[in-house]
Amino acid sequence: MNTKSVIESRISPSVEYVTGVIAARIASGEYPAGRWLPAEREIAEEFHVSRNVVKSVVKELQARSLVHCSSRCRTVVAGLTDRPTRSIVGKPKSKRHTLGLWIWPMTDYPSTAAIVTGINQTLNHEEYRLMVTGATAPSWTEAAKSESTFLMRMADDEDLSGLILWCIGGTQSLPALQTLRRRQIPLVFIDRRPPQEFAADYVGVDNEWAAFEITSHLLAQGHRHIAHISNLDGASTVAERMNGYQLALKQAGIYEDPDLIKHLEDPSSEEDIECKRLLADLPKGERAPTAIFAVSDHAALRIMNALRANDVRVGHDMAVAGFDGIERWRTGSRTLTTACQPFERIGIQALRLLMRRIENPVGSAYTDVLLEAPIEVCVSTKPEVADA
Repeated sequence: MNTKSVIESRISPSVEYVTGVIAARIASGEYPAGRWLPAEREIAEEFHVSRNVVKSVVKELQARSLVHCSSRCRTVVAGLTDRPTRSIVGKPKSKRHTLGLWIWPMTDYPSTAAIVTGINQTLNHEEYRLMVTGATAPSWTEAAKSESTFLMRMADDEDLSGLILWCIGGTQSLPALQTLRRRQIPLVFIDRRPPQEFAADYVGVDNEWAAFEITSHLLAQGHRHIAHISNLDGASTVAERMNGYQLALKQAGIYEDPDLIKHLEDPSSEEDIECKRLLADLPKGERAPTAIFAVSDHAALRIMNALRANDVRVGHDMAVAGFDGIERWRTGSRTLTTACQPFERIGIQALRLLMRRIENPVGSAYTDVLLEAPIEVCVSTKPEVADA
């Protein structure tokens, strides 16, 4: 089970993230060689982390020969001649090689754009070029088919050094994934775990823990009949969020009413008709829900529109929570209580993990990196927040 204790047993994701950002700044010259690194206090304030996290970041930078540390002196950025003859990420190569990124949805979505930003922020562009591709097919079936086609094409690319995959095809993509494995192409999966038959490195968030926290927040507000609007996607993320919801109810001693669990057939739709139908199918009377936890922000916002169309006051008559944190990229104030996925950090972590696999292709176990998705409470579950 993915719980907070599992996260805490790993190296802090905060250390990984801050180290990656500072390393990129050193590589770009923003922090010039021979100059002082910003003071620990300044770094702690910028990234909203503790001084202990900053000390660990400095140790990691020193281990990579990016800074010089000495007692009673401020940390200094190392010069190029002081560093080993290798890049921050990846081994030196005679020409630029390709890293592939298969991502869903495409980069016009802010969340996926943030992942690309995180990768580009950490990538050594003198040695590698990033090729970003995603499905543009009109249906989910066609999108999964295009994923398999892309993976097979990548398996024949002689310049390909590794792939980061936000896979949607599941077992349908398994033959292509096995071909890539036979050709020794390093792979890192993000957001969605690989098919069960295919072990690989993975970077994502602890969906179960975050869903547990959201449901626990709703329980703390006094709600005892909480609906969960999921979808029919077989992705690991969907199942993990369902597990977190169920675990929170069980821990609180709340009976899990199967009639309070509904599934959207078309999670990408912008229409409210399906949401209105699901809401109409929820129990009435004493079993009627007073709160809804949706599998994604997109689903939650659709549900909120459907509720308002029925003159239901969101936050007052019905509490609604989502998952992802997409309102941070929208104009206006945030209204939806949600788990904010650190998409940029997912990109950074995925690239770092891929580079480690490129440097050491054999001999190390596959790694799961789980980041926290902090809960942001807004007026959709706690109206008095707007008056604070």
